[in-house]
Amino acid sequence: MLLGPVPAVNAATQPDTSIRETLTKLKIECDNPNISNASEWTTSRSATERKRLTCIFALKAGDEAAVRQEIATAKGEYREMLTVALAACGDNSGIWQTSRLMLAAKTPAVRVCAASILRRLRDKRTIEPLKQALADPFERRDGTCVNPQMIFPVRRIASDALVASGLSLDEVRKLERTHLIAKLKAPLQDRTQAELTWTNLLGAVEKNQTSTPYIGQQVLLRGTLAKRNNPIQLKIDGSKATCLVMLTKRNADLLAKSGAAGFRLEIRGVVRSVDPDKKQIEVWTMAVEELAVAVLRD
Repeated sequence: MLLGPVPAVNAATQPDTSIRETLTKLKIECDNPNISNASEWTTSRSATERKRLTCIFALKAGDEAAVRQEIATAKGEYREMLTVALAACGDNSGIWQTSRLMLAAKTPAVRVCAASILRRLRDKRTIEPLKQALADPFERRDGTCVNPQMIFPVRRIASDALVASGLSLDEVRKLERTHLIAKLKAPLQDRTQAELTWTNLLGAVEKNQTSTPYIGQQVLLRGTLAKRNNPIQLKIDGSKATCLVMLTKRNADLLAKSGAAGFRLEIRGVVRSVDPDKKQIEVWTMAVEELAVAVLRD
């Protein structure tokens, strides 16, 4: 991402040892293909997010001039993180650019850290970018024992930040639903392509191939209800594979009143995980509880 100029600082002296060590630690975390975005055990953050934020807080408590001096020659992801550090120090240009990074940085850790700092600042000027961040696509499995499910870290932080900035919880939930509805209403691939994608996915599972390219793929499911408890188990047409589908409470209640197993279903959803060993595919039909997108058919 191209960032605008950051005001220069007249500092001829080099940063002290502790600040230099912090800058080095932060740089190590950046542009590193071996860095994982997975949550650490018992936390919803990744290890790199924790380390980056620790460095940012140390820089904020240390020497802002050293950050300005370093950013003058920094590049890539390291420059982005230094920009977030400047925002943490209250720099107006840094805050504006950090809002942009939260929405468009390629690295999830940068977006998460940017959102975290903006949440702490509670700057009214960042409300609109935070609203847009409610549509951030990055998701991962929560590392806590309380909620070991898929979470959207940037969305969660943005939601908390908006509430802290004065929006009501109902207003934030309405914004979340608006983003989701827009995504679900987006044109699906034509039916032939959608079914072909689903067939390819089933084939990959049956051959124990990696499922990564299919995560996030929007699919159209057709099959027969094999298990009624939520998540339901769907036997896909033309295959021995089964698919677990999480329904909204409203749809689950509707299904409970609709008849016995063997009911025909057509569901539009998004692939969230694939387990080749169990030959199971997990598809979610919603990202907020109030929305129902499954269509029941006799």
